[in-house]
Amino acid sequence: MAPGLILSLGGTPDPLIRSLREHKPRAVCFFASQESIDLVSEVKKKATGLNFRDYKVIIEDINDVTHCYERALACCDFLEKEGMAPQDIVVDFTGGTKVMSAALTLLAVSRNYRLSYVGGSQRNKEGLGTVITGLEQVFTQVNPWEILAIDDRKRAASMFNKFQFEAAIDSFGSAISKTQKPGLKHYLEILRDLADAYGAWDKFKHKEAIRPLGKGFSELKKYAAISDDAEAHNLASWVNKNVDFLEDFRQASDNFEKPCRYHLLDLLANAKRRELEGKYDDGVARLYRSFELLAQLQLKSVYNIEAGKAGEHEIPETIRDEFCQKYLDPALGRLKLPLQACYRLLSELGDALGKHYLDQKKHFEGLLSARNSSILAHGFSPVGQDTFCQLWQMLLEFSGIDQAELPTFPEFPILKA
Repeated sequence: MAPGLILSLGGTPDPLIRSLREHKPRAVCFFASQESIDLVSEVKKKATGLNFRDYKVIIEDINDVTHCYERALACCDFLEKEGMAPQDIVVDFTGGTKVMSAALTLLAVSRNYRLSYVGGSQRNKEGLGTVITGLEQVFTQVNPWEILAIDDRKRAASMFNKFQFEAAIDSFGSAISKTQKPGLKHYLEILRDLADAYGAWDKFKHKEAIRPLGKGFSELKKYAAISDDAEAHNLASWVNKNVDFLEDFRQASDNFEKPCRYHLLDLLANAKRRELEGKYDDGVARLYRSFELLAQLQLKSVYNIEAGKAGEHEIPETIRDEFCQKYLDPALGRLKLPLQACYRLLSELGDALGKHYLDQKKHFEGLLSARNSSILAHGFSPVGQDTFCQLWQMLLEFSGIDQAELPTFPEFPILKA
């Protein structure tokens, strides 16, 4: 049933009457040429038992698709004034010229209307003519936007898999607006919300990510069970692992407030995503911070020394005067230790990590010079992948972290029709 119907008129009224009886509209716009407009009275006379308001739009040039499209917009104006929503309008393009049909198809695509066509298996003129009267069949087509939504869905998944979360959210929104199937629409809404949560996580906004990620997993799990979609099942399993990681992270860090090993794992995972994007400057900046964080965590967990506010008495006498001269914050009355100072302090404390760092200091400083020359640091030269990879391997070796420990974001399925 379609409250609103746009009908193109051709040379015979029978297909139009069949369409009217099928859709039972409350309002009809007849789209007609000068030659076919007189058929309207015959159609209305034969469409007994139907009660609808009608409006006529006449085309002056049936061979001009632009003119036909512009005239078709008048049908939209009529149906909108009648209070019709796009999903309640059907465009029947059976009658009229091919140009008229093309214009109406364009209209349906642009306005999110459904398409309808009256055909049949038996025609006169040895199967080449019109459908035999009384044997007409109405074929209501898929909303053209459903077809266009496939591209949006593919684009959204592709953008997510490239960590372009804002673009993925926009494409999911576009696909949702073009999708009428309730189940698929709900699935796309779940994916959009997950993209939003992962986007927040990628910006280190863990508090903003954890709750919607958990909700997304719950909704995805329900959808997968109902739809028996293998790809949705796999995605739900992956998201569940991420939710578990964030929950362990939250508990270990007192709601993400206190530094812990999970900060280091998350920072390394973020650096790897930047490498996969080809953003080596961004990745190296994160690795530099990871080296610093590794030393800070070691100082805090083993020696209860906070690198950002170390007390003078916590510094061994062998380096105390030097450190106080270089790193004492007069306003704070404590020492703020940068990366290399943290490792030197660890070495003086007899810590293996600090000694290992000093053994590798020349190599590290060589790599660090490339980072310092980056436009994101102090210079104008971009960092290459080789520098990233060397720092990456060095950091994994220093920290003893297995790359398998790092959280990895899921890959969204490239959704098919």
